[in-house]
This record gives sequence, structure tokens and C-alpha cells, in this order.
Amino acid sequence: MTYGMVPDTYGGHNLAVDANGRTVTITSIHAGVDTPVLNKMLEQPETLDKVGVLREQLKGKIVMIAIDRLESLKGAPLKLLGLERFLELVSLSCCVKHMQ
Repeated sequence: MTYGMVPDTYGGHNLAVDANGRTVTITSIHAGVDTPVLNKMLEQPETLDKVGVLREQLKGKIVMIAIDRLESLKGAPLKLLGLERFLELVSLSCCVKHMQ
């Protein structure tokens, strides 16, 4: 088995592991939110109105939010299935709604 760092298309590096003729690339990404911009948006009247509507629509429901790269090979459907299984394990499956 060999390993090393290889550059990615975003200016960072990934860990590449060669094992048994197969190369596996491991990446760690940091996704962030520009807090000052977000806070300014949250102060806007139309945002506050929409938040009120969403709070009413989602009252009594659990909402889980994540930031992820939306690339075709990132496995978003598998992540959603994993989330569904997790919720089933903790008896929250009544709250699962598939969205596309």
C-alpha cells in the first residue's frame, strides 16, 4: 500500500491511497457561510416574512440542513438514504420526506 497527497481542482489536496491495485481518494472540504452577508439577509423584511411562513409550515417537524458539494459523483442519493436509515433507527422516520 502506498499513499500521498495529490492536488485537487479547488486548489487544495486530497489523500490518495493505492491498495491492492485500487486508488482511493480521501478529501476533506470546508464549506462555510459568509456570516456578515447571511446576517444582512436575515434582517431583510422579505426574509423575515419567509421565515415566519416556513416556521408555520414546519411547526412540529424536525428540519436537518447540510452544506455539500452538489456534484454528480458525490453520492447525494446515498447520503439521503443514510439519513433516512439513521432517522428510522432513532424512531424519527415519521419526519422523513424525500425531496428532489
